[in-house]
Amino acid sequence: MEKFRRGYSRTGAIAWSISSKTRGKMKFPRIKKHLTKFERTIYSVIIFIILVAILIFSIYASRGQPSQKNEITKIQGYNEKHTVSPTYSLFWQIMISAVISSIVLTGLFYHRLRLKLKNKRQEYSNNLQPPPDGTAKNENNHAEPVKVSTVTMEQVIKSETDKAPPHKLPRLWRKPLASYAAPGEKAFRLDGKILVSLKDLDEELQNMNDDVFRKFVNGQKNDFANWIEGVFLEHDLGLEIRASKTREETRRTLEAFGAA
Repeated sequence: MEKFRRGYSRTGAIAWSISSKTRGKMKFPRIKKHLTKFERTIYSVIIFIILVAILIFSIYASRGQPSQKNEITKIQGYNEKHTVSPTYSLFWQIMISAVISSIVLTGLFYHRLRLKLKNKRQEYSNNLQPPPDGTAKNENNHAEPVKVSTVTMEQVIKSETDKAPPHKLPRLWRKPLASYAAPGEKAFRLDGKILVSLKDLDEELQNMNDDVFRKFVNGQKNDFANWIEGVFLEHDLGLEIRASKTREETRRTLEAFGAA
């Protein structure tokens, strides 16, 4: 059987799903997700009472009004020809009570469902905010922050030029890469080695092979240039390093700039 789905609004109108697998059974995936077990029980009881009331009404309507005189009462304000059965009066009282109760409970459920959806949207928007300092979001799963070590080392550069105000921190530290140290360290991790100055970088480039170099410089990616621009704020040198595509060109750029 071809699937048929009735549209539902964002606030949670009941979704119907009829297919060959369900054999005509009704499913409430969205409603069941937002209702507790107690609420589902209350709504099931209300629907059962309404169905029973409709069944009783159909039975009495098919039989007609009773013929016994003691069961006939006069309606106040009408003449003697207009009579009504007490059974019908009791039935309509039950029906009106059931309808009013269902309307009130439906309104309460609608209000509660809107609050739940509002909280979920607020929680989703909070997860989209940038992480605080010292944390970074995992590239595979953006909902789980990844802790980054913030241990300060003895080899940290402690000059006054490195102590930039928080509002002047470069974009590099707001979105740290895996190969960089934490913002408090300002050191570069290179296969287990810690580089804290441009001189260390020049020495490592002398002994580095091309395979290791391509791990940090590949196409548009240049971790050395990002480190120089982000930590030492040497943007001119960073542009020159970014333009260098090989290890020898990078070393010559450092020497020509006078940083080595």
